[in-house]
Amino acid sequence: MSSFTSGLLDMTPALPGLDRTIMIPPRRLHLTLGVMSLDDAEGSDIGFNSQATDSRKKTLSQALSLLTSLEPRISEMLCGAHLMVPLQMMDIMPPDGGDPDKAHVLWLGPSHENEEARRLRQVGEMVNKTFVEAGFITERRPLKLHCTILNTTYRQPRTRGPRHPFSYRRLLESPAAQVILLEQPLAGLRQPVKVDFGTWHVNEIQICKMGSYGPEGEYESCGGLVLSG
Repeated sequence: MSSFTSGLLDMTPALPGLDRTIMIPPRRLHLTLGVMSLDDAEGSDIGFNSQATDSRKKTLSQALSLLTSLEPRISEMLCGAHLMVPLQMMDIMPPDGGDPDKAHVLWLGPSHENEEARRLRQVGEMVNKTFVEAGFITERRPLKLHCTILNTTYRQPRTRGPRHPFSYRRLLESPAAQVILLEQPLAGLRQPVKVDFGTWHVNEIQICKMGSYGPEGEYESCGGLVLSG
């Protein structure tokens, strides 16, 4: 990932709208299964989501207990197999006006063409649904498993007004992208393109503190479920 993003930054002339501040450091890459607003043991808020499902805010210990309780169901779904993340698709979130030259988020995600991706989707959707039904997650949109690589929300220095986009079209035409593309994008660029960023073993589902930074720049884990297999 560092090689890819460094290659994008080294382009001459520079790719429109691209700079280091909008790139997600490799140690912070993750797949989000849901966002919660929780109290820790001392009662201080550790989330961003301002909406609660009832008058009593859920606690971190309750969330960890619910996550731990899912271990038998996950083990049954995996049937002894490892939970894997095949990063084989790349795309952007809907750009301004549908124009790929006005993109704001670039992401990687699993293909839908193999058994590993199917297991990942099933486990992710089960965890998300369980936390929604228990009132921990208020977002009701279908889960979209993706790993964000570029996000203009983080552009520095921050300015007032609309966010400054980057050109997805020019990014795909760059030599850095050509190295990882397994197929050329179709005209219009509104379909995910096939890439190969490897297949990664998931050994834990974590509850992490949003906006936090650990010793190596990673999100700080508040606890999690270690997966067997």
